[in-house]
Amino acid sequence: MSRAIPVSLGKEHFDKKDDVIERIHTLVKSYDVMSFVQGDDKEFCLNLFKHHPRYLEKLGDGILGIQIRLDVYGNRNFHIHRKDGSDEVISWKKCLAAIK
Repeated sequence: MSRAIPVSLGKEHFDKKDDVIERIHTLVKSYDVMSFVQGDDKEFCLNLFKHHPRYLEKLGDGILGIQIRLDVYGNRNFHIHRKDGSDEVISWKKCLAAIK
């Protein structure tokens, strides 16, 4: 059996990664597709995204918003909207995998 890895993302603390996954699933289901993440949910996402292996590239010149969209398979995912008007998908799974 593997050891539980505690995770802190900003002001939110989790006993194990599975608790973070549950938080993410609850978050993406609580927003309508094409809506923007707000408040504490946005802060949680921004702290999670810092662990993405290509975070600086994803960040670009800064993040204005985070939108919930559907991928080609109908799965909900996060899209970063940057200050320069561009947007790009960001994988929460890659973020979580980078947390050791």
